[in-house]
Amino acid sequence: MSAARSALSPPMLIRHGLDWSGRSTRLPYFLVAVTATALTVLIPVTQNFSGANTAVFLALTALFPVWLGHTRRRLRDLGWSGWWMWLAILPIMSLVMIIYLSVKPGDEFDGPADPGYSRLAFAAALICGAAMLSRAFWAPYWIPTSSMEPALLPGDFIAVVPVTEPERGDIMVYRDPETGREFIKRLIGLPGDRVQIIEGRAYLNDALLPERAAGAFDTKTGLTSGADGLIIEPGRYFFIKDNRNGAAPGSIGANWDGGGLVPRQDLTGRAAVVLFSSAGDSLLHVWAWRRDRLFRRIE
Repeated sequence: MSAARSALSPPMLIRHGLDWSGRSTRLPYFLVAVTATALTVLIPVTQNFSGANTAVFLALTALFPVWLGHTRRRLRDLGWSGWWMWLAILPIMSLVMIIYLSVKPGDEFDGPADPGYSRLAFAAALICGAAMLSRAFWAPYWIPTSSMEPALLPGDFIAVVPVTEPERGDIMVYRDPETGREFIKRLIGLPGDRVQIIEGRAYLNDALLPERAAGAFDTKTGLTSGADGLIIEPGRYFFIKDNRNGAAPGSIGANWDGGGLVPRQDLTGRAAVVLFSSAGDSLLHVWAWRRDRLFRRIE
């Protein structure tokens, strides 16, 4: 194998990426940057907490210091300060830098290395990588509607975590098995429970579920009537929204405002914490931030 081809082999790319005192030419940098970009693109197309999703974050965590190292080496090859590499973690700026650094010829820069800076920056990259790895164990979601008031408000930005065994009362994210669309509702019915919808009101094991406000549903469900009810099968769970006052007409079947029966394999995770909340149309509207909801536990 020639020296040029050897320098482009995965082991050498990793080795050079971990040596932040050297330089990288265009092709090695491009190969590492494209790999990192491809892994990033896979995040939204893999289901949260799935094996594929976890594998993507593990790969990104391992690749992050290597990619950042090649970015610093490429900048150094152009005679620029290595501090510019931190711009690469910004979404739009990252794409601009990848394109520019992939086509810009080097200046044959051969100035002295700064090992002190290299060690400091590498340590910072490892910390960022560890933070990235944590993302494999939680997922961010934004609440667009009032269906879960008062527990969740429109504009809440929440963290969802995986669960081993769902419990009654959990607010959970799940996928519609037919459309793949995600919903967030409260779990009220476990396998073996009996659910009834009588004149628009929800009953669980013969007990009326409390509503957020007075008034019956407008829904004529047709799901059950009288005392028979629906016995939830093993491996299925029944969800309902908190804000049930004034529900739109329709059926409570497999997709009642996103609620109804959901198979276990379509459950994503439990809503754990409100990370941030804003009542405005933009995060820049500081006056609309709900400061009392920062890092608030969801119940």
